[in-house]
Amino acid sequence: MGSFAKNFGLFLSGLIASFIVLSPSYQLPLMNFVDSDSRHILGTLMFNADNTQYKIVKLRQKHHILVEIYKVPSPEKYDLVSRFQIPDSRDVFYDFQKSLSNLFAANIDEDAIDEVVVPVLDDNMVAHLNVIKFDQATKSFLHYSF
Repeated sequence: MGSFAKNFGLFLSGLIASFIVLSPSYQLPLMNFVDSDSRHILGTLMFNADNTQYKIVKLRQKHHILVEIYKVPSPEKYDLVSRFQIPDSRDVFYDFQKSLSNLFAANIDEDAIDEVVVPVLDDNMVAHLNVIKFDQATKSFLHYSF
């Protein structure tokens, strides 16, 4: 094999590799292949329940949406209280009270306490509302999917 063929082969390989790395349609699958356990924050929400401050965090990890709830006893400290997984789902924004949000608090059952609403899409692009409700009796969070 001649020197020209080797150099042309290396040039062509470098060109293809550059295209794959720089192309936006290939970046996400390549990043997921390299860093498969990475977590991406999609949204956060400060939430008050039972005179306690909580921080709700919506995350993407692989093909799942995770919702983690942290108790905030002080501004420097966060304690993980609950974690809910919404499998095979995608992030979606919802038009709530004239503002787009992918995580919001609302009083949907007309009791004294707001609920956290987490809108998602499934693999068939069907919208689902996940509701996280604070149970005052057990002092814990419950997850419902609609």
